[in-house]
Amino acid sequence: MVPLFLLLSRAVSFGRVYKLKLRLTFKMRICDSFAKFSRKRGPRLAAQGRIKTAIWSIALGGISSTLLASPVFAVANTNGLTALSLQGVGLGTLAGPANSCGSFSCASGNTCECLTGAESLVGNQGFRGGSLTFTLIVDETNTGLPVSTLGNCFPGTGSGTIANSNGRNTISLNISGFACPTAGIDVFNGTYVVSGGTGKFNGANGVGSINGSQDGPSGTSQAAVSGSLQP
Repeated sequence: MVPLFLLLSRAVSFGRVYKLKLRLTFKMRICDSFAKFSRKRGPRLAAQGRIKTAIWSIALGGISSTLLASPVFAVANTNGLTALSLQGVGLGTLAGPANSCGSFSCASGNTCECLTGAESLVGNQGFRGGSLTFTLIVDETNTGLPVSTLGNCFPGTGSGTIANSNGRNTISLNISGFACPTAGIDVFNGTYVVSGGTGKFNGANGVGSINGSQDGPSGTSQAAVSGSLQP
């Protein structure tokens, strides 16, 4: 006859073994399911990985090619680059016909006039109290730019000089633009290029706009210069 305590011990042991068997069976089923999933999805996942790798390679290759193909710009010399802003009032004339104005000649067979002016200045870069003088030749032959019924715009070109109050520091300008009528006085709208200078502006360069007005009867003129200047 088997003692009771031994029967109980065997029952407990059997229960533990049974639970362990259940756990092992459950884990084996999980492993088997994962293996089946891997066999089914493995090739697809591998293919997706290869596609992603190819896409990234193309993208990175394109970026590299763009960077390599981009031009490399040298850093420009901006030392001394500054703004020029001047306003002036003075007297001017528009007279003609003229064969030449200063160093500029009228084209053969054309009709030209000379636009000249001398302005007292306010503004920056040491030109307050200085002067602006200019001489432009205006070609009035072509009447193809009418302004309503007021008349026509005519092309003009010439030169000018900006000087400080003692005349030691100057800027030389090449000027080109159009002289046009308004309901009141005539105006000139153009562009200038700095072609040099003297004093602290020796060898200067720059570019900008030059605008002016000319009242024929009184001779009163005004001018405004705005742009860049680099000594």
